[in-house]
Amino acid sequence: MVAGRFNPLVVPVDHWRRLVRYDDRKPAILSRTVLVVLPPALGVLSYRLDWNIQVTGDVVAALGLLAGVFLSAFGIILTLRLSRENGSRGVVSRNMNASLDESAMALLSAALFAGIAAVFFTVVSATGAEDMNRIVSAVAVWLSAYVVMYFLLSIGRLYVAYVNAFPAPWSVRQATRGAGAGDQELDVATGERVRPPA
Repeated sequence: MVAGRFNPLVVPVDHWRRLVRYDDRKPAILSRTVLVVLPPALGVLSYRLDWNIQVTGDVVAALGLLAGVFLSAFGIILTLRLSRENGSRGVVSRNMNASLDESAMALLSAALFAGIAAVFFTVVSATGAEDMNRIVSAVAVWLSAYVVMYFLLSIGRLYVAYVNAFPAPWSVRQATRGAGAGDQELDVATGERVRPPA
């Protein structure tokens, strides 16, 4: 139990489980594949191209600042999510909550990797080597790529949450167009009319 609290993989694993499609709750294969393949591929590419990254105090400070910004954004999303806990029901509300949950995990993962990268750069800087070798540079590119990937994932999910909360006028017209719509609601994530749960 104590070791589990210090396990940094808990957050990325939880985020991985939340990478599902909202229409049928099946795994989002494309998103998971890009998340797993792209950062290591960039690390291998940097190794093959013999990249050498110069370590500066500005890089370490920027990564530390990013980690703090991600944690602050997570706190805002957590407050919003708690305020919606006893809110309205329906497809739109369910998709918005799922988007907020995934965004929170993505921001935590981005903060985690930004912190790890900052510590990594700090340790390398402490060795006195201004230019890192190929292997260390590849690890730095790999960690930095994960920071960017998780940040982009959080932006996309926050956008989905926004359009679920405030659908565009043309989406509202589509939801109410035609006879026989009844009490169906528009699933903004899929663009289809669905009947809300009882």
